[in-house]
Amino acid sequence: MVEDVYSEKDSANAVHPGLILNQALNEMGISQKELSNTIGKSAPVINDIIKGKRNISPEIAYMLEAVIEGITAEDWLALQGQYDLAEIRENKEIVKRKDDIKSWNRLKNVLNLGYLKKKIGLTGTVEENVAHVCKYFGVDNVDAITKLSSNVQTYFHKSSKYQTDPVNLMTWMIVVRKRSKDEILNNRFSRKSLQSIIRELNLTFYKNRNTTSQVKLILNSYGIKYIEECNLEKTPVDGYSFWDGENPTIAVTKRYNRIDNYAFAIMHELGHIVLHLTADKAQNFVDTESPNSEYAKEKEANDFAVNALCGNAPLEDYFVKWFNPFSAKGEIIKVANKYKIHRSIITGQFQHYKNSYAICRDLLDPIQ
Repeated sequence: MVEDVYSEKDSANAVHPGLILNQALNEMGISQKELSNTIGKSAPVINDIIKGKRNISPEIAYMLEAVIEGITAEDWLALQGQYDLAEIRENKEIVKRKDDIKSWNRLKNVLNLGYLKKKIGLTGTVEENVAHVCKYFGVDNVDAITKLSSNVQTYFHKSSKYQTDPVNLMTWMIVVRKRSKDEILNNRFSRKSLQSIIRELNLTFYKNRNTTSQVKLILNSYGIKYIEECNLEKTPVDGYSFWDGENPTIAVTKRYNRIDNYAFAIMHELGHIVLHLTADKAQNFVDTESPNSEYAKEKEANDFAVNALCGNAPLEDYFVKWFNPFSAKGEIIKVANKYKIHRSIITGQFQHYKNSYAICRDLLDPIQ
């Protein structure tokens, strides 16, 4: 019966309404030519509909309502719509385009897309933009980006005394990632060069002349990419390290224009590269000026930075002797000259040792 055929519209496997029309015509003993004459449409049009080569238009659906009892014009159009959607769902290109739109909308929750469009030229199609964002983060899909965002938010919620905007933070990270992708180094990083890197960096910090340019030259010469990118509003970041292609990357914000803070950020991220990223290149380390020591890897990077900046100087032995921290200025300068460690670096570590950041603040020099 027509009713039995029509019930197929509720099936998960949609069929072209031309099949239902053909079955209905057979049941009613109506030929295609008769239907053609009745509704005023040519026989080829009717034949194309029955063969599934042509869609049922609103006009034809309206006419069929008068011919086929029990199936309204709305029903014919619904059948056609179900079939069309089923066809679209089998189209891999269209399905991917829809998935990309959904992914783009999800990215809006974790990235400032308006800022990115202006900052890094993210102005392609939705599909291209999603692919670019995933490429910059070195991941295959948006799920990995949202997971990274969640991990970073959790870390900053626990580790920073400052309020953090997670969207701006992830946006800053992708700007750095984009810049890192654009920078090509011909040489590779090797842990065998670690002591040479530390020695050259410390001498640069000590001299503090054209410091950031010299740091970039040193790191690049040893296969480490170096990026400076000002932090966005409510992004209390000092350093960021990750592995990009064949090379690790160190990014800094210079949020505080002080040589001690800058030197610690560089050495801290270098610590992550040596201790963690060479073993697991998928990790990200986004750090404040005082990374949370509750995280084992942050404590390891902290210790690495402190030891690297001290060189051969037994600083803690000196710190113990300086009973009156506010009269230690002359001693700090002597030790700095003796071991060729910038006085600001010694001052910063002494402040941390005494847990008092008012000590000898006039020795904290800006980056030159």
